Amino acid sequence: GSSPDSQGAIGRDKFVATVTAQRKPLGAPTSRQWTSVTRSVVQNEKTVPNGYYVSARFETHFAGNRVASELFSFRFDEDGTWRLSGYTIN
Repeated sequence: GSSPDSQGAIGRDKFVATVTAQRKPLGAPTSRQWTSVTRSVVQNEKTVPNGYYVSARFETHFAGNRVASELFSFRFDEDGTWRLSGYTIN
């Protein structure tokens, strides 16, 4: 379900393996609290395709009282569908 541009940048298997490796030490998520949403329009950037983007940041609590910040980014694709374009966890 990710944006075609994201699919071209990183394959599904590598994306799943990377996210799994980052989250596994934290344990299972127990709750997620929305902390911010930002909108942006990207034009003439070399690192990401032009277009409309929304990023949602969450404070996520994991088993064992661990807390992390998750950032989900979405791109409004040419077919009019919002799709996942990125994910990071700190």
